[in-house]
Amino acid sequence: MNLLFLGYGRLAKVVAEEAAQRGHRVVDFLDSQRPLQSEDLRVDVDMVIETALPEGVIERSTQVLEAGKPLLIGTTGWYHHMSELQAICSHNNGTVLWASNFAPAVQIFRSLAAEAAQRLASLPGYRIELHEAHHLQKKDRPSGTAVHTAMDLLKVRPDWSGWIQGEEGEDLRSLSGHQVPMNQSQTELRIFSHRTENEVGTHTLRMQGAYESLEWTHRAVDRRAFGWGAVSAAEWLQNRRGWYSIDDFYNELWASPK
Repeated sequence: MNLLFLGYGRLAKVVAEEAAQRGHRVVDFLDSQRPLQSEDLRVDVDMVIETALPEGVIERSTQVLEAGKPLLIGTTGWYHHMSELQAICSHNNGTVLWASNFAPAVQIFRSLAAEAAQRLASLPGYRIELHEAHHLQKKDRPSGTAVHTAMDLLKVRPDWSGWIQGEEGEDLRSLSGHQVPMNQSQTELRIFSHRTENEVGTHTLRMQGAYESLEWTHRAVDRRAFGWGAVSAAEWLQNRRGWYSIDDFYNELWASPK
């Protein structure tokens, strides 16, 4: 495939490297200094991979879809425009796959998080919270992966009104056991964001009961996990039409006989 990248950050570089290793060709990298123009979407572009900042993602995506090019979106921080972009995709009979995170094990993390939240709904006194940590240059807070996980949890917890950004000192570890309000029903999900130098990406789901706790963590130790998932998803998306999430790709991958 001939791939056009929108954005030239850490994700774009690792995806381009993985693509080249698999025999795909990188046509160009465009960014805010060289914004997308109609002539960039020429005949030899087979797919566009969006990894730029969320500002302008709807406008760029519209250009791509109107040109009839499939679009793989790795940008986060735009999900409040999800229904708008889905309508644009449908109107143009286009192809979009969006992902909050391309790493394979993150999808398992999200699935287990939703299952745990659903099971604990029937038990009194259990609290659930989500933590994410990334490098200092990451713009969105909380991360797209954390927001996507929260979306999964809210689907199985109709008793929660939504998610909110947690404040330092409010998390379960900061509270001693007697301070955790176990006799009150949880009405929302708190997400705690942490930024440190050289952090690739860590997500932890923490559950606290009166007499026990449980937590599990997905930790990215190398960005090549994102590159493998992104290029694999792009190859899967080729010759398809419609609106997809990363779940569609991985669900089909894992359901296929080996």
